[in-house]
Amino acid sequence: MKPIIFSTDMVQAILSGKKTQTRRVIKPQPSWGKVITEQEALSRALSGFDPYGFRINTPTQSEAVTNAPYKPGDILWVRETWQETDVCHAGGGYDLHTKFVYRADFQPEEGVRTPEKWRSPIYMPKEAARIFLRVTGVGAERLQDVTPGDCLDEGVMNETCYNCLLQAGKCRPQRDVDIFCGGDDAIIDKYAELWDSLNAKRGYGWDKSPWVWVIEFERSEPDAK
Repeated sequence: MKPIIFSTDMVQAILSGKKTQTRRVIKPQPSWGKVITEQEALSRALSGFDPYGFRINTPTQSEAVTNAPYKPGDILWVRETWQETDVCHAGGGYDLHTKFVYRADFQPEEGVRTPEKWRSPIYMPKEAARIFLRVTGVGAERLQDVTPGDCLDEGVMNETCYNCLLQAGKCRPQRDVDIFCGGDDAIIDKYAELWDSLNAKRGYGWDKSPWVWVIEFERSEPDAK
């Protein structure tokens, strides 16, 4: 079981069922070629031989084989902004059985007591984890190869589109959102904005289109193997 960090907004998207993908920068960035995972290379190597005794579909000189941080079947525990406290946010009261609270559960409501200081996800211990994810797929691509559907699976929703749906009283599948208010470009722009807020200062901005791991996941139980 391995840890993975998510921002508060993305934790909320996971809890609501909107987020089933995440992209993480490949480090170090390959200086050449297309990235493939070690698993993909092994799968090719085991696929058999041609009539001349050469392995079928082995990596070419234009492909960089890199070890992915996760593999399908891995269980990840989510690190999020948290605090250890006995303060309960429900009605601003107290709950002596509450050992941990999470920033993603708090809304900016008047009169609701919250911890005075939140703790970084980096320092969150495993015992405080409440969200567990099973990895269902891992691949590699350039960041700007992301599709509008991928952006929605990343938990991004164009706010204007969302407001249109509410005002119209419509309840449509999430993937239909891209037909509203700007279409595909609006969804991708929203994801690019989110990406830059987390990665641009580290030198991996949207404009650079770095190589990223594409990690697909589903919610899991904490005792899953």
